[in-house]
Formats: sequence, structure tokens, C-alpha cells
Amino acid sequence: MILRNIDAEDAGTGNHNLIFTSALTEQPLQLARTAQRMRNGAGFIYHCSEGQQGSVVAQEFTDAAQAGCLRKTFIGIHCNALASADWARWPKADAGAVVWSPFSNLWLYGSTTNIPEARKRGVLICLGSDWGPSGTKHVLAELKVAKLVSDAKHFDLSNRDLVQMITSNAGAALSRCWPTPIGTLATGAFGDVTVLRSSGTSDAWTQIVNARDRWRWTDIVARLNAVRKDPAKALAHAQGRRRAYAGPMEARVAPLELALDMPSGGGLATASPPPEPSKVMIPPLPTLVHDKAFFNDVHGRGFHGGLLDGLGAFYK
Repeated sequence: MILRNIDAEDAGTGNHNLIFTSALTEQPLQLARTAQRMRNGAGFIYHCSEGQQGSVVAQEFTDAAQAGCLRKTFIGIHCNALASADWARWPKADAGAVVWSPFSNLWLYGSTTNIPEARKRGVLICLGSDWGPSGTKHVLAELKVAKLVSDAKHFDLSNRDLVQMITSNAGAALSRCWPTPIGTLATGAFGDVTVLRSSGTSDAWTQIVNARDRWRWTDIVARLNAVRKDPAKALAHAQGRRRAYAGPMEARVAPLELALDMPSGGGLATASPPPEPSKVMIPPLPTLVHDKAFFNDVHGRGFHGGLLDGLGAFYK
């Protein structure tokens, strides 16, 4: 498995600020500063306008447009609150990309991003599974959800279109921000290549959409459950490792450090140890795979009106 930290990737330049990100709403002045960075070549990944159409969060996209952020290097995460008229704010000549998370959108809001309108504007569509509490476990399952949504809502997406959303489209969007191409077989490009073995007579795109994950996470689950069983012992062990380590935190052998997901992550959000570790109660782990327990939680819950129930059929 190959993972890249998009926030910090320097693409061989030594510059770790090729892409700026924000999961929080940026005010007009900050958006103006970001737009200036974009004019100088930087990219901007923005958690933008997540919610129902017509809700107040649509203003985030409007503010980004007025600040001059809607450029080829703008990658909007979600944008499901946008109406057709909102998409018209994004000039076709400057069409960037959107990260689509249909499961989370439908689960939380009962609706999802207007993908046909975005594609009409020339916007690249990438797929993301959002976060654990409201998303799928990985993009292979999100691919199946996108298939269900496309068929139900007549988005007219082929299986090839869908597979491109987790491969070449994402690479094309990032290549606009990095001097090194990614997501394509070209001289000098990042060598991130996945080779798949055929398992049937259907075309490759259909096989990928229908493919089932085989991950079990046995070792990880066992280690996490050991922490659940005795949090105080696990904390003492982790603190001992950290005190004994004097190297850089980005090194491979550095001890793990807990950083909160919100509001900003990183060092400023590092969690402090609980005052009484022996009294900490950690709830059972949610399922880490798409199993019966996951599908039982999906059926009859959320705001998807039954549309997401069809995901289980891919795993029978």
C-alpha cells in the first residue's frame, strides 16, 4: 500500500507548501491570502459547503469565489450544498476538482453533490470515503456507493468514469500543484503503479467496481483491544517510549503521538494524558471492515432513504 501525505509532499522541490489545506471555514481576508498563494502556483484543498442545498454553508463556496480561489488548483471537498447557479461561479477555463463522498453525504443529509453539474463545468471528480463516523472504510467501497448513486440519480457515469475518480482524476488534480506528474505513466512521473489480476470475463472497469476487499486488520485490532483492556498500562508504556526517544518525530522509529482531528490537528492540538488513566473507559471498537455489523447499521438508519442498503449486495 502506498500513501502520500498531500499536505507535506514537496515533489522534489524542498518546498512543503505546494498545497494548502483547511478543514475549517476561512474568512474572506484569509481566503484572499490563499488566493494570492494560488496565483503564485500553490494548490488549495478546502472542506467546503458540506450540507444540504440552500443551507448557510453554501456561502463558503461563494466566499471562495469572490476571493478568487476558484482556480485550476482549487480542490473542494464535498460541495454538496451547492445549487446549479452556484456552480456557474466557477469559470470553465479555471475548472479544478471536487472530492465526492456520496455515502457520507447521503447518510448525514439525504442528498449528495450535483456531479452532472460539476462535470458540465469541466470539474474533475475524485472519490473520498470521508471520515470513520459517517463514511465507508475505504475508497473501494465508496466506488460501489458512487455506482449506486449514479444509477439511482441518473448521473450517467460509466464504470470507467468511476474508476478514474480514484486513480487518474486525483492524480491530474494534484499534478496541477506539483512539478512532478502523478497518476499517469509518463517519463519523470511518480512511480505509483497498481497492477490488478483479472478475475472474470467482464471489462477491467467493471471488475474493479465489483472487487471486494480482503483486509482483516487482525494485528491492529488486537493491539487496539489491548489498549482498551488496560488504558493505564498502555499510556505508561507510550510515555516511557517517548521519554526515551530524542530523535525527530517524523522519523520512522519515533513513538506515536496523539493529535486531535479538530480543530487544527498537528502539534497545537496534541492531546494531554487523562488525569486518572485507570478510570478511562474506551468503548468497543467499531467494525473496521464492511461486514454484517456495518450493513446492519446502514439499513433503516441515516437519511439515505434506503439507497445505501444496496451496498451490501456487492459483498454477498
